[in-house]
Amino acid sequence: MVRAAPLCIEDCGLCCQKNTPVTWGIEGQYLLSVIAGNGSLSSIMSRCEAWCLDRHRGANSYGLKPGRVPQKEWEEKLRDEVSALIASSCPMLDSDRRCAIYQARPIGCRAYGVSRVPGRECRRPIGVGESETMRAYYSGPGGIALRNRVKRFIADLRAPWASSWFLPTLLLSLGMPGKFKAIVDDGRVASAKLVVGRITPNIIWQDELSNIWNSRRA
Repeated sequence: MVRAAPLCIEDCGLCCQKNTPVTWGIEGQYLLSVIAGNGSLSSIMSRCEAWCLDRHRGANSYGLKPGRVPQKEWEEKLRDEVSALIASSCPMLDSDRRCAIYQARPIGCRAYGVSRVPGRECRRPIGVGESETMRAYYSGPGGIALRNRVKRFIADLRAPWASSWFLPTLLLSLGMPGKFKAIVDDGRVASAKLVVGRITPNIIWQDELSNIWNSRRA
């Protein structure tokens, strides 16, 4: 196992300024229980609602329902809009550059800058045995077995836990389902914010993440 540097630099927030994470359904359920238990449910729901209602630049399509986005529509229109939203500032980022849900943040946030450094958007220093293209990850004798267990666990999940949503959309749909349904039915939420996908563990593993990045460059 590589000995690495700390996962995050305190008071940084660079990744949060340019990324709104896509979150697994099972993570959303866990996150909801955490914020309900620590008394921040109301404030987090307000952030999620504001993000859903915000007219983000690049997300101009309205009217499609969650989970019913046609594949052709996704490929021809919503893919670019989803990319624009992913690059937007996360509503969980506070003015002091701290994350409001840091202790329960999704795996996509935890893996950011760990599996691989995404350009200048991560200030985490390189640890012993690491490089710009090879970051810390478990490569010991149990590595393959661990990867297979994770993949089997994910493969056995059923909807809605096996779905992936934008973090604010997912949390609002779970924490305030009535409010969420109302603003969706009124057509006030951009269609790209309602896209539902299937979760993938690829972001956890260095080699699989590298394959994704290399295919996008091709």
